[in-house]
Amino acid sequence: MKTIKKKVIMGMILLFIFLFILLLSVIQYEMKQNVLPLNTKLTQQIVNSKSKEMNDWFSERLSEIATLADFAYRQDLDRENFFIETQQLETRQAPIYESIRLIDNKGVSHSKIYPDFSVIDRFYFKKLLLHDDQHYLITNKLHSKEANQDIIIVVYQLKASTSDGIQYIAAAINIDQIQKFTKELSLYDGIGSLINHPNTNQTSVTSISHNKKDMVFKSDIPLLPDWTVHYTINQDDLLKTDLHLKKVIIWLFIILSASFILFFIFQLDLLIKPIESLTHTMKKVTQSNKYDRSTITSNDEIGVLASQFNQMLDVMEVTQKENTSRHIRLLQEQFKPHFLYNTLNTVQWLAATGEHKKMDDTIKALSEYFRTSLNDGNDYSTIKNELEHVTNYIMIQNIRYENSIHLTSHKSDDVNEYLVPRFIFQPIVENAIYHGIRPSKKNHQRIDVSIEEKEKMMTIMIKNTGVIPKDDCLTKLNDFFNTPKYHKDNVGFGLYGVYMQLSYFYDDAIEMSAYTQDDFFIIKMTVPIISLKGDYNGYLIN
Repeated sequence: MKTIKKKVIMGMILLFIFLFILLLSVIQYEMKQNVLPLNTKLTQQIVNSKSKEMNDWFSERLSEIATLADFAYRQDLDRENFFIETQQLETRQAPIYESIRLIDNKGVSHSKIYPDFSVIDRFYFKKLLLHDDQHYLITNKLHSKEANQDIIIVVYQLKASTSDGIQYIAAAINIDQIQKFTKELSLYDGIGSLINHPNTNQTSVTSISHNKKDMVFKSDIPLLPDWTVHYTINQDDLLKTDLHLKKVIIWLFIILSASFILFFIFQLDLLIKPIESLTHTMKKVTQSNKYDRSTITSNDEIGVLASQFNQMLDVMEVTQKENTSRHIRLLQEQFKPHFLYNTLNTVQWLAATGEHKKMDDTIKALSEYFRTSLNDGNDYSTIKNELEHVTNYIMIQNIRYENSIHLTSHKSDDVNEYLVPRFIFQPIVENAIYHGIRPSKKNHQRIDVSIEEKEKMMTIMIKNTGVIPKDDCLTKLNDFFNTPKYHKDNVGFGLYGVYMQLSYFYDDAIEMSAYTQDDFFIIKMTVPIISLKGDYNGYLIN
């Protein structure tokens, strides 16, 4: 190891010298070739980001006004009620909107508190009339006599005139609200007028003058055609930060390299010896000497690694069993996200269509579904709980697809408190719906759950009508149930998870089969009876 140590130290020193020379060369090259273009690109991205931020802000305003317009159109609000809605929006967004007026189809602008006036000759109204397919128009900078301040106006067209003849919403936005996005930027409207007042003497695009080294960055605002954002900076200022960064990088590299070399020299022996011992033990373990253990000589990371390796060998059988349990729990949890996503989409659709009764039923069923699914964190559930879980699931599916799936159960009251792995019925019922009932495209289909007990064993049969699997499919299913180790690709995710849970829960003392009878497809499960009341057939839940 001494020879290895010398070689490693010498190689490391030479490597750091080479890396230092390479770093200097790269920094020098980057400073000459790429720093200015890179900083130019980054500055442009910042300007674009500010432009996007402003565009998003205007998008929010348009969304608010569009919502108001759509509500007024659908409710056919008269002018008085329309003003109530505009005042509510003004109150919610008091700093943003200077006022909101209503324009009728004759070009008269109405206000709740200010006098009416005609906008038929205003240039922005004429422009909107020329482009009747345009839903909205944003004016250039204007001066409001009512508020004695600069504003811009968003004119939004309703889908059709209300019964009072209201055709447009004219929302005046305070320009002071826009300046928070452009503290060091210049914002010019569609005719080149400066909107904000940064540290500049320029008042319009045409009056801009620059030094030779000045760089101007521009960005458009999609929702405001012809509006631009400008940012001016000197080239020397773009390079100052990078010259300082170059020095910082070099010194940082020197300090880190020297520290690493010194640390490595002093620690090399301590690192190599425990690694050798651990490697030697690992080789023995791979050769089936599973009782060998690594010698722990330190309390550092290598010592912790050796200790953890020894513990891993000591509890390998327990760990394997725990991994199986975690795998089963993962299988259980996989069913929930897509079902929750689809159900929430259904709730959203019911809310949008005004079917509040169905929406309320769906939410209640979904709440009960997840309550029974979580089961207070227990790995096991009861027959009663599983049936409630399936009942809520089918109720939600009937609302989603407007199907008539009838769930029936045949059992005695004694089986209600018998224990089974949680989430065991729903995957089979889900398969019945998606592979049997829905493909049949017929209503009034059936799912039947029957439970019988005999000689300390419980037989659960889940039957469904609809499309019946073919013989080759039944053969594949039963091959899996008989020898799952060699035929696990024969079944889907749901049945595989059900079998894994039952096998783990009952220590492989289970039987499963699939067959058809009359117009039903049947999944049959025979398992030992386990109850919270005590020990049944050798199984005891603590």
